[in-house]
Amino acid sequence: MRDFRQAFRMMREVCKVANILVCDDDKDIVEAISIYLEQEGYTVLKAYDGVEAINALRSQSVDLLIICLLYTSDAADDL
Repeated sequence: MRDFRQAFRMMREVCKVANILVCDDDKDIVEAISIYLEQEGYTVLKAYDGVEAINALRSQSVDLLIICLLYTSDAADDL
């Protein structure tokens, strides 16, 4: 876990990342990642399927996308 935190801190310092979109169909995973990122000072957008993620990307400024790669929907392919 320490390496995960260190990586995000370094990324924030280097890239000035502010808005992160977390997308997974497992709401518990989205919430867990979101809690951690918000504690680190990031603004977190949440999506629970590919369609929601695409809508968020179209309507919000997103600097980083964290997504589950096991989606099977057509919308996931568009991401």
